[in-house]
Amino acid sequence: MSIHNNNIMEDLLINYDTAVLAKEKGFNWKCYSMFHNKTLNVNDGHCDYNQPNHKFFIKENIISAPTQSLLQKWLREIHHIYVTALPTYTGSAEIKRCFFEISFKNKTMQFSDMYGYFDTYELALETGLQEALNLI
Repeated sequence: MSIHNNNIMEDLLINYDTAVLAKEKGFNWKCYSMFHNKTLNVNDGHCDYNQPNHKFFIKENIISAPTQSLLQKWLREIHHIYVTALPTYTGSAEIKRCFFEISFKNKTMQFSDMYGYFDTYELALETGLQEALNLI
């Protein structure tokens, strides 16, 4: 999530590589945005671009582009995989970094050793979402 000058939280869309992986793993929930030929297109209403009966599905290279939190919810509700980005202080109290952990099948895996720490919550969450999709 990012905070803009007006203090409103904005949920970020997943990146193209994560969207491709999500589609391969069966993500088919409705969302506002899509990638068409790797270009992001934002719609003003809900569309389900991964469904075969959707009018855009017949076009090549159409992939749903959900927000990070929608994909996070899909992983949680459909696959019982919990992805969490966690802030931590590394080195000193002034430097705050994030890492992610995934809980799945009664196990919790922390990935700070494998990936190191991320400068933002969003980067940690995006990487965590990709790792969680690979568990499916």
